[in-house]
Amino acid sequence: MNALIVTCAHVFQDAQGDYYTPSIHSYVFFQRYLAVFEKVTVVARRHPGTIDHTDKLLKVSGPGLTVHEITWYHGLKDLIKKSFLVLRDFRLAAKGADCVIFRVPQMESYLSFLVTKIGRKPYAVEVVGDPMDWTMLSGLWKRLNVKMLLWMTRQADAVAYVSQVLEKRYPAVSAGHVAYYSSVDLPDEVVCEPRHYDGQLSQRPFTLIHITNGIENDSKGHRTFIRAIKICNDLGANVRGIIVGDGSYLSRYQKLAVDLDIMHQIDFTGRIHSREKIFALLSTADMMVLPSETEGLPRVVIEAQATGLPCLSTPVGGVPEILPPSCLFSPEDADGFARRICACIANPSELSELSRQSVATAKKFTKSQLTPVRTAMYRHLCDRASSVLR
Repeated sequence: MNALIVTCAHVFQDAQGDYYTPSIHSYVFFQRYLAVFEKVTVVARRHPGTIDHTDKLLKVSGPGLTVHEITWYHGLKDLIKKSFLVLRDFRLAAKGADCVIFRVPQMESYLSFLVTKIGRKPYAVEVVGDPMDWTMLSGLWKRLNVKMLLWMTRQADAVAYVSQVLEKRYPAVSAGHVAYYSSVDLPDEVVCEPRHYDGQLSQRPFTLIHITNGIENDSKGHRTFIRAIKICNDLGANVRGIIVGDGSYLSRYQKLAVDLDIMHQIDFTGRIHSREKIFALLSTADMMVLPSETEGLPRVVIEAQATGLPCLSTPVGGVPEILPPSCLFSPEDADGFARRICACIANPSELSELSRQSVATAKKFTKSQLTPVRTAMYRHLCDRASSVLR
């Protein structure tokens, strides 16, 4: 049984022919599918040329996994220009597949669905976000994304949601199997004991951390994060920040930190690929702050909770399912975030209680909890595909 996985993966290739990715879509990620399907094919855009150094990348290639290359494009205009080639590539990828799993909302999944639908292959949808919350989309493009997602979930053989809110917006009308699980890959052993914050908290720097894979737009709240640090320090708190990630917008946020005269209080680490290094860095922080404009169910928050970090974020997507109302603010409310941070610094016992809640929440998302749920979903699709082939 060969399952085609369609997501927003993009890869590099070395001289030996092995594939690598900057984040998320590594071989480890696709093992959740390989646990059920004999073969897995993932469609991915490959950067032109080959690379010499792979030390800062994650390996994709591995037993049972095939990468089907999609014509490289960058941005919507380039995609439209190369649409004939891209659709051809998706059509070829679908030919050898017995079933398809679409991770949505992604443009790649929409295009592949249009091709795959013609072939009437059994398919499942993993809904990991909501285009309704995408501020970077105009009204027309947003409506098209919403309608496409509705079409896909209503006719799917199986649907998984990262949040129950998403099921209400994008119901699985025909699905024989509905599941709820996060994309997070959280080993049970990384979940720590709750932290204890003592009365000496105000006498040392209080460290906030913000983590994203790519910094390509304003949707993850970097401006609010930086401005909140400025406000905290203006209010007399000794607050510093760590920003993990890189991308085309990074220089904008560095300039903002310079303009606000707090560049010396923010550590821009760049992208960190090692999970061990991410968890080590989380252990040095005091609080996770993620003022996102849009989310499904953020992995970075769950990973931070696993290290016992209190977390502040926004009431978007499934975030209210993992954080209490007192820890949620509008994406633009830098003042609200800042005053909540200062109040927590002044009340160590409240921070300790938030840490206890974080750990309790993270335990719901460990591998031992999520793997059986994911596996049942994939087995249902596998059985459906087998019945079609007979």
